[in-house]
Amino acid sequence: KGEMYPGSAGLKKGDSFYVDVKATVVRGAGGDSKVEHPKSKLEMERQITIGSKEDVETEHGIHTAYKVDVALSGRLALAPTPDKSVPLPEGNATLWFTKGLGLVRSYNRMGQGWELVEYTNAAGEAIE
Repeated sequence: KGEMYPGSAGLKKGDSFYVDVKATVVRGAGGDSKVEHPKSKLEMERQITIGSKEDVETEHGIHTAYKVDVALSGRLALAPTPDKSVPLPEGNATLWFTKGLGLVRSYNRMGQGWELVEYTNAAGEAIE
């Protein structure tokens, strides 16, 4: 339920998007194993808030990008004991998007980060 992303409207400072996800998770056995994994139930809430544009320096270069904050929370429960859910670690992630290029830097809720190193066209040629 809710709105996942702004879509074709694009990013606008101050916009906020909330989504409530509920799903049943099924995991198959690996390889030749005959083991049966119990189904689980995932519930997750995500709030995305679009911040200001700021200059972000990556290995690829300096990009003017929207800062997007993502707040996550949720629970997971196994089918045999749905009343005994385990909370997922809450936290915030931060993403930076630039027009015409997309995601140029991100930090997940555990503080691990990634940034754009190179950008190539369909022919594999570098785009500066």
